[in-house]
Amino acid sequence: MLTIKNKTAALVTSFAMMAYTVMPVFAAVEGQATNDTTGANSDNVSTISVQQSSTLVQNNNANIDNKVQLQLNTGNNTANKNTGDGSVKTGSVAFGTALSNKVNSNVASLDACGGCDMDIQTSNTKTGADSWNETEVELVKTNDVFQTNKADVDNTVKADVNTGGNKANKNTTSGSVLTGDVEGTVLVDNVLNRNLASMRGGNGGSTLDASNDTTGADSDNESSIDVIFANLVSQSNWADVDNDVDLDINTGNNTANKNTGIGEVVTGNADLGVALDTLANENFLDFSGCCDVMFDTLNTKTGADSWNESEVEVVNATQAYQSNCGYDNQILGFDFEGRRGNDCEIENFVGGQLNTGENHTNKNTNDDVVTGEVDAIVTVESDTNHNALGDLTMPEWDVEFPGDMSGWGWMMWMFGNN
Repeated sequence: MLTIKNKTAALVTSFAMMAYTVMPVFAAVEGQATNDTTGANSDNVSTISVQQSSTLVQNNNANIDNKVQLQLNTGNNTANKNTGDGSVKTGSVAFGTALSNKVNSNVASLDACGGCDMDIQTSNTKTGADSWNETEVELVKTNDVFQTNKADVDNTVKADVNTGGNKANKNTTSGSVLTGDVEGTVLVDNVLNRNLASMRGGNGGSTLDASNDTTGADSDNESSIDVIFANLVSQSNWADVDNDVDLDINTGNNTANKNTGIGEVVTGNADLGVALDTLANENFLDFSGCCDVMFDTLNTKTGADSWNESEVEVVNATQAYQSNCGYDNQILGFDFEGRRGNDCEIENFVGGQLNTGENHTNKNTNDDVVTGEVDAIVTVESDTNHNALGDLTMPEWDVEFPGDMSGWGWMMWMFGNN
């Protein structure tokens, strides 16, 4: 009697390329631009210019090739031409294979307008006759965020599992073949290319005052405030995923021929589960408003024949671009390796041959063939290309694999979690 048992498990996990950045919050802006008590026939200018800018570029490039090739064999045994019984009993084969790839994540957190605490005043006060007075404040705040991901993932699983191909021929009494079961699970899990940019409201309000107060006769007075808030977020993803699972499982092809007594073949069962799960290309933009701005513009106690202007201009501009598999992944002039949209794809292939048949019990005084069952479950799930705008939180990536990576324990876990 020949008895063989085999159990194997393979786990491949890839975690790569996650960038998390907290954009600096600009300091509060406080200041005054004032012309106060100017002389007759004088020219007076008071100017404040503030520029605050930040640029964040996050790029990830992942190229992953996972290859698992298994050859598991307890079969191809012979028990021939014995004077007594010829008996072959093979062990079972249980295998589990898991490929998990979690790559390319960009997370950026920034204040929507780069800080909103501002207390700015500009004024002309008590200007002289026939004088020219100008106060001016210019403030520009800009944030630019570019997040790009590229992933090229190839997962290949090949398994050749055999408990069959046994022979018990030409024995003087009986020839018996009993093969073990084959249980296998293949799990491929890809989570690729995720961008999260948080642009929440500012850290306070702004107060802007522009005024001309008690101006002289025949004077020209101008008081102005210009504020620009500009925010740009560009999110782009490109993914090419190939999942290839090729399985050849055999408990059959057994012979028990030309025995004087009984020729008997009993094959084991073949149970197989395959799950392919791919989540790729997600953009999350958490945007909840910009700065609250309060302002006053006044001309008070103006002189005879004087010209007075008090002005406040506020511009809030926000642009968001979200792209998955763009035609050439070019956003605002940013060319991501010139990739074309038709290369951005997911291909899933599952091929298998499961055999418990092709058994022979010929020319025995008594023949008996009992084949095992074949159970196979294949699930393929692909979830790609999502853009979301709002108050969001990017889901976690945590995936827990079971401790027992063989047989039905894996299959029950896998299909209970999909």
